[in-house]
Amino acid sequence: MRPRFSRMRKAMRAVVGSGGAAIAAEERLVAEVSAADYVFVTQYFVKGGAEKVILNYISALIELRPSLRIAIVTTDVAPNPTWIERMPESVQLIDGSAVVGDLRNRYRRQILGSVMGRMSPKVIHIVNSGVGYLWVRDEAKKLKASKVRIVASLFNSDMSKGGKIRSYYHKFLPAAADVIDQVFTDNEAVIDEAVKYTKLPRKMFEVHYQPIDLKIQKPRAIRHDKRLEVLWASRVVQQKRPDILRKIGRRLDPEKFLITIRGEMGDGYSEAYFGGIAAIKYGGEFKSVAELAAAKYDVFLYTSQADGVPNMLLEMMAEGMLIMAPDVGGVREIVSNKTGMLLPKFDDVGAYVAGLKKLERERADLRERILAGQKLLKERHSRKSFLADVKRDIVKQL
Repeated sequence: MRPRFSRMRKAMRAVVGSGGAAIAAEERLVAEVSAADYVFVTQYFVKGGAEKVILNYISALIELRPSLRIAIVTTDVAPNPTWIERMPESVQLIDGSAVVGDLRNRYRRQILGSVMGRMSPKVIHIVNSGVGYLWVRDEAKKLKASKVRIVASLFNSDMSKGGKIRSYYHKFLPAAADVIDQVFTDNEAVIDEAVKYTKLPRKMFEVHYQPIDLKIQKPRAIRHDKRLEVLWASRVVQQKRPDILRKIGRRLDPEKFLITIRGEMGDGYSEAYFGGIAAIKYGGEFKSVAELAAAKYDVFLYTSQADGVPNMLLEMMAEGMLIMAPDVGGVREIVSNKTGMLLPKFDDVGAYVAGLKKLERERADLRERILAGQKLLKERHSRKSFLADVKRDIVKQL
């Protein structure tokens, strides 16, 4: 029997008192826990790139090892409606995000420990959970003794509104590095950053380019008889820089350009933020690529200040659309001036505007660029390639 890694209820009562919120949260979660072999520990499960990566791993693991008992444990309060409906029914969900409230991290770590003690996993896979990293650090000796394999996924760094760099490899990875066996990423750029900052060996990191299962559509030429239709689709949050998008819209002639925004609002943004800008309209949220009706647009515009290899760019390239995006994170690993339009800086409004005006004015046939990008998708982002990576780095280690 694998040891229980953390303090149990008696110890928790000593630190938070009887009837405390931590005890109540632990009791609610642990009551539903059953054994699991492979456990993802993640911050929360909302619509986003990290969650899509988890779903990709789950799908691959189910295909490669159908008997594997898989679970997801969330550790933080979700800021938006969850994406839990996307999980396969066979996956056990222990949704800490629904009960932890405003508990401090040390209590959340204790609750996570109780859950892990019940599950007794063979592999723990941390994806964007500070609580997960710190719990692994706290329980390092016991985890090593029980030979539980610890892996993590990293995607990119980001910037605060004040311009400060922040990331999981800045704040959490170094603390847990002694017990983590391997780190998976979806791009090479984050490895360069993480190795530089943490001084950890490069051999600890492995790129798993994420698969695209969409049918590849024929590239479309920019239409000559209408205004340029531009699609911007993502979560409307600070990281995606809606402020830059607004500045771009203000500098475009609405007779020649229309930028349609699709995606749920967050970080205090609302449709009113883009009010009064004739070249921008908000088209609402979307649940799937099919809802975007990509065929009616000429260009996909991306303005994020930080990213790995964004799934949305892969999907829009598969849809046959020309992509204009900034050189941040792993974007250059899919978008270049051979496969789309890569801009040097994410905050250079003039470069976005000039690029869009050039497209509208010249109406050049750029289908060869799109074809080059789609060739890259087929070669590097196929399901076959991803399954091979998961088999090599995960399944064979079980």
